[in-house]
Amino acid sequence: MSAPISPHTSPDITIAALAVHFVVSLGLMGICLFGTAGTLLWLEAWAWLAMQFASSMLMTVWMWRHDPALLKSRTQLFTPGIQGRDQLFMVILGLLFIPYLLIPGLDAVRYGWSEIPIPLEVAGLLGAACSMGLILRVMQVNSFASPTIEVQKERGHAVVDTGPYAIVRHPMYSGCAIYLCCVPLAWDHGGCCCPDC
Repeated sequence: MSAPISPHTSPDITIAALAVHFVVSLGLMGICLFGTAGTLLWLEAWAWLAMQFASSMLMTVWMWRHDPALLKSRTQLFTPGIQGRDQLFMVILGLLFIPYLLIPGLDAVRYGWSEIPIPLEVAGLLGAACSMGLILRVMQVNSFASPTIEVQKERGHAVVDTGPYAIVRHPMYSGCAIYLCCVPLAWDHGGCCCPDC
Protein backbone atom coordinates (compact mmCIF):
# COMPACT_ATOMS: atom_id res chain seq x y z
CA MET A 1 0.00 0.00 0.00
CA SER A 2 1.41 3.39 -0.99
CA ALA A 3 1.54 6.38 1.35
CA PRO A 4 -1.07 9.12 0.89
CA ILE A 5 -0.07 11.83 -1.55
CA SER A 6 0.70 15.14 0.12
CA PRO A 7 -1.49 18.12 -0.80
CA HIS A 8 1.79 19.86 -1.58
CA THR A 9 2.67 17.49 -4.41
CA SER A 10 3.61 19.20 -7.69
CA PRO A 11 0.45 20.15 -9.59
CA ASP A 12 1.82 19.17 -13.03
CA ILE A 13 0.19 22.33 -14.35
CA THR A 14 2.06 25.25 -15.86
CA ILE A 15 1.46 28.96 -15.52
CA ALA A 16 0.77 29.01 -19.26
CA ALA A 17 -1.96 26.37 -18.83
CA LEU A 18 -3.49 28.38 -16.00
CA ALA A 19 -3.38 31.54 -18.11
CA VAL A 20 -5.16 29.74 -20.96
CA HIS A 21 -7.73 28.42 -18.47
CA PHE A 22 -8.38 31.99 -17.21
CA VAL A 23 -8.54 33.57 -20.67
CA VAL A 24 -10.82 30.88 -22.09
CA SER A 25 -13.23 30.70 -19.15
CA LEU A 26 -13.52 34.46 -18.54
CA GLY A 27 -13.50 35.12 -22.29
CA LEU A 28 -16.38 32.72 -22.89
CA MET A 29 -18.35 34.25 -20.02
CA GLY A 30 -17.73 37.72 -21.42
CA ILE A 31 -18.75 36.65 -24.93
CA CYS A 32 -22.01 35.21 -23.58
CA LEU A 33 -22.84 38.29 -21.51
CA PHE A 34 -21.83 41.02 -23.95
CA GLY A 35 -22.93 39.05 -27.02
CA THR A 36 -26.56 38.94 -25.94
CA ALA A 37 -26.35 42.49 -24.58
CA GLY A 38 -25.22 43.67 -28.00
CA THR A 39 -22.78 46.15 -26.50
CA LEU A 40 -19.68 46.36 -24.34
CA LEU A 41 -21.23 49.31 -22.49
CA TRP A 42 -22.55 47.31 -19.54
CA LEU A 43 -20.90 48.48 -16.32
CA GLU A 44 -22.46 45.79 -14.13
CA ALA A 45 -21.05 42.97 -16.28
CA TRP A 46 -17.59 44.57 -16.26
CA ALA A 47 -17.74 44.95 -12.46
CA TRP A 48 -18.71 41.28 -12.11
CA LEU A 49 -15.96 40.15 -14.51
CA ALA A 50 -13.41 42.16 -12.49
CA MET A 51 -14.64 40.61 -9.22
CA GLN A 52 -14.68 37.14 -10.81
CA PHE A 53 -11.15 37.60 -12.16
CA ALA A 54 -9.78 38.92 -8.84
CA SER A 55 -11.38 36.22 -6.69
CA SER A 56 -10.46 33.43 -9.13
CA MET A 57 -6.88 34.72 -9.26
CA LEU A 58 -6.72 34.85 -5.46
CA MET A 59 -7.97 31.25 -5.22
CA THR A 60 -5.58 30.05 -7.91
CA VAL A 61 -2.54 31.73 -6.37
CA TRP A 62 -3.44 30.34 -2.95
CA MET A 63 -3.82 26.80 -4.32
CA TRP A 64 -0.61 27.12 -6.39
CA ARG A 65 1.35 28.04 -3.26
CA HIS A 66 -0.38 25.92 -0.61
CA ASP A 67 -2.25 23.03 -2.25
CA PRO A 68 -1.11 22.22 -5.81
CA ALA A 69 -2.93 18.88 -5.79
CA LEU A 70 -6.24 20.68 -5.19
CA LEU A 71 -5.40 23.13 -7.99
CA LYS A 72 -4.85 20.24 -10.37
CA SER A 73 -8.10 18.61 -9.26
CA ARG A 74 -10.10 21.83 -9.71
CA THR A 75 -8.72 22.60 -13.18
CA GLN A 76 -9.47 19.17 -14.65
CA LEU A 77 -12.83 18.92 -16.38
CA PHE A 78 -13.11 15.17 -15.86
CA THR A 79 -11.03 13.29 -13.34
CA PRO A 80 -9.88 9.81 -14.44
CA GLY A 81 -12.07 7.14 -12.87
CA ILE A 82 -15.04 9.45 -12.26
CA GLN A 83 -18.38 7.66 -12.38
CA GLY A 84 -20.67 8.11 -15.39
CA ARG A 85 -23.46 9.75 -13.39
CA ASP A 86 -21.02 12.36 -12.07
CA GLN A 87 -19.79 13.07 -15.61
CA LEU A 88 -23.42 13.42 -16.74
CA PHE A 89 -24.13 15.76 -13.82
CA MET A 90 -21.14 17.97 -14.77
CA VAL A 91 -22.30 18.12 -18.41
CA ILE A 92 -25.88 19.01 -17.40
CA LEU A 93 -24.61 21.64 -14.95
CA GLY A 94 -22.45 23.16 -17.69
CA LEU A 95 -25.38 23.23 -20.12
CA LEU A 96 -27.61 24.91 -17.52
CA PHE A 97 -24.94 27.56 -16.94
CA ILE A 98 -25.14 28.68 -20.59
CA PRO A 99 -28.62 30.31 -20.32
CA TYR A 100 -27.56 31.67 -16.92
CA LEU A 101 -24.95 33.69 -18.86
CA LEU A 102 -27.02 34.42 -21.99
CA ILE A 103 -30.32 35.70 -20.59
CA PRO A 104 -29.00 38.58 -18.41
CA GLY A 105 -27.66 40.51 -21.41
CA LEU A 106 -31.08 40.32 -23.03
CA ASP A 107 -32.79 41.46 -19.85
CA ALA A 108 -30.45 44.03 -18.32
CA VAL A 109 -29.28 45.73 -21.52
CA ARG A 110 -31.03 44.82 -24.74
CA TYR A 111 -34.72 44.63 -23.73
CA GLY A 112 -34.79 45.93 -20.14
CA TRP A 113 -37.32 43.41 -18.88
CA SER A 114 -36.48 44.23 -15.27
CA GLU A 115 -34.81 47.02 -13.35
CA ILE A 116 -32.79 46.30 -10.22
CA PRO A 117 -32.15 49.29 -7.92
CA ILE A 118 -28.45 50.23 -7.77
CA PRO A 119 -28.12 49.49 -4.01
CA LEU A 120 -29.40 45.97 -4.70
CA GLU A 121 -26.92 45.59 -7.58
CA VAL A 122 -24.08 46.59 -5.24
CA ALA A 123 -25.39 44.19 -2.58
CA GLY A 124 -25.49 41.44 -5.22
CA LEU A 125 -21.88 42.08 -6.23
CA LEU A 126 -20.75 42.16 -2.59
CA GLY A 127 -22.72 38.99 -1.85
CA ALA A 128 -21.09 37.24 -4.80
CA ALA A 129 -17.64 38.38 -3.62
CA CYS A 130 -18.37 37.15 -0.08
CA SER A 131 -19.53 33.79 -1.42
CA MET A 132 -16.26 33.49 -3.36
CA GLY A 133 -14.47 34.23 -0.07
CA LEU A 134 -16.42 31.40 1.57
CA ILE A 135 -15.47 29.06 -1.27
CA LEU A 136 -11.80 30.02 -0.84
CA ARG A 137 -12.07 29.33 2.90
CA VAL A 138 -13.54 25.90 2.11
CA MET A 139 -10.55 25.15 -0.12
CA GLN A 140 -8.16 26.29 2.60
CA VAL A 141 -9.52 23.75 5.09
CA ASN A 142 -10.50 20.98 2.68
CA SER A 143 -7.77 19.75 0.37
CA PHE A 144 -10.28 17.30 -1.12
CA ALA A 145 -12.73 19.94 -2.47
CA SER A 146 -12.69 18.66 -6.04
CA PRO A 147 -15.41 19.73 -8.49
CA THR A 148 -16.91 16.24 -8.45
CA ILE A 149 -17.94 13.98 -5.60
CA GLU A 150 -15.21 11.44 -5.05
CA VAL A 151 -13.36 9.75 -2.22
CA GLN A 152 -9.68 10.40 -2.84
CA LYS A 153 -8.15 7.40 -1.07
CA GLU A 154 -4.79 7.91 -2.79
CA ARG A 155 -4.53 11.32 -1.08
CA GLY A 156 -5.61 10.12 2.38
CA HIS A 157 -9.12 11.58 2.13
CA ALA A 158 -10.67 12.32 5.52
CA VAL A 159 -13.84 14.02 6.72
CA VAL A 160 -13.29 17.74 7.39
CA ASP A 161 -14.99 19.26 10.44
CA THR A 162 -13.09 22.54 10.90
CA GLY A 163 -13.53 26.04 9.49
CA PRO A 164 -16.87 26.49 7.69
CA TYR A 165 -17.49 22.73 8.03
CA ALA A 166 -17.90 23.23 11.79
CA ILE A 167 -20.99 25.35 11.01
CA VAL A 168 -22.55 23.71 7.95
CA ARG A 169 -21.94 20.28 6.44
CA HIS A 170 -21.60 21.46 2.82
CA PRO A 171 -20.24 25.03 2.90
CA MET A 172 -19.07 25.02 -0.74
CA TYR A 173 -22.60 24.22 -1.91
CA SER A 174 -23.87 26.99 0.37
CA GLY A 175 -21.36 29.42 -1.11
CA CYS A 176 -22.32 28.42 -4.64
CA ALA A 177 -26.04 28.84 -3.89
CA ILE A 178 -25.43 32.34 -2.48
CA TYR A 179 -23.27 33.17 -5.51
CA LEU A 180 -25.89 31.99 -8.02
CA CYS A 181 -28.56 34.12 -6.31
CA CYS A 182 -26.41 37.25 -5.96
CA VAL A 183 -24.80 37.42 -9.41
CA PRO A 184 -28.02 38.15 -11.37
CA LEU A 185 -28.68 41.08 -9.03
CA ALA A 186 -25.14 42.33 -9.65
CA TRP A 187 -25.83 42.15 -13.41
CA ASP A 188 -29.08 44.19 -13.05
CA HIS A 189 -30.98 41.07 -14.07
CA GLY A 190 -34.15 40.24 -12.20
CA GLY A 191 -35.77 38.10 -14.86
CA CYS A 192 -39.36 37.28 -13.92
CA CYS A 193 -38.61 37.87 -10.23
CA CYS A 194 -38.41 41.67 -10.47
CA PRO A 195 -40.49 42.77 -13.46
CA ASP A 196 -40.28 46.44 -14.36
CA CYS A 197 -43.85 47.55 -13.73
